[in-house]
Amino acid sequence: MSLHIEYRCDKCNFNFLGGHSDLSGSSFRVCHFQSICKGCLTSFSIFSEDLGYLQSDKLCFLLPKPLFVVPRKQNKTEQREWKRRIKRADKAEKEQLRLEWEQLTHNKMIDEVRLGIPIQVTAFNGGIHLELDTIHCPECESVGKIVLGFTPDEVCPKCDQGLMSCSL
Repeated sequence: MSLHIEYRCDKCNFNFLGGHSDLSGSSFRVCHFQSICKGCLTSFSIFSEDLGYLQSDKLCFLLPKPLFVVPRKQNKTEQREWKRRIKRADKAEKEQLRLEWEQLTHNKMIDEVRLGIPIQVTAFNGGIHLELDTIHCPECESVGKIVLGFTPDEVCPKCDQGLMSCSL
């Protein structure tokens, strides 16, 4: 399930597609949230440490670069070995080996996420709250400027004149 919220300025061409979405691999699902720095207007993804939905007992990580949902190619020797193993296996083993390969790439994606900037997650009024106030922007180094979205009628961070509106 995905929820996208579009934020637009009524005076300039600034827009930001916030919210969260599910990105699917073959046998696993990856949930990520979009955030933006109000200082430099750079967009960042936020992932849970297990690539699932946010939970108060898990950390989240802000990634300054995109996560490859289709995992990056592993080294060629490793790829060839896995392809050979899958090709030689009987029908029942092939499916198991494919699942093992996907799990291996999934774990590499989790390792990549954990290289991001850690964010504390707390339960707040029956919901989940990300502690973004102390996070430094990886681009402009400003503190407390990373947000998940804008409030209606908030002043536009790009032109400082228009008002933000949001729509689903």
